[in-house]
Amino acid sequence: MINLTDANTYFSTRLHSDEWTNALDNDKTSALTTAENMLLNTFTLREGYQDIPAYLHAVCEQAIHLLQFDKERYRLQQEGVSSYGVDDQNFNMSYSIISPIVKAFLKPLIYKKAGDVVGNRDIK
Repeated sequence: MINLTDANTYFSTRLHSDEWTNALDNDKTSALTTAENMLLNTFTLREGYQDIPAYLHAVCEQAIHLLQFDKERYRLQQEGVSSYGVDDQNFNMSYSIISPIVKAFLKPLIYKKAGDVVGNRDIK
């Protein structure tokens, strides 16, 4: 679990971290917990991922993404809504609730299972 002290240290040098700075400690802790749970349930990470700085960065970025995310849009996406219309306006919510920067941080940590390579099989 990423702790509040480490997250505060990360955000102390991050540009545009007002949402984090202005949030209450309870909200920060909830955002960190939710972010980490989302990432661990979405991605299969390599062994030892917790000790790699990119993991801390990914959890922190997902936490601030959740704090900045429109609450109504978040609720709708959790319910599976991908688009809706009101009068003449249509809204597409194709953007993932997982921050794109988080995916970049986690890319080297994601465990990818490759199938058997034909050349490595013992063919008889």
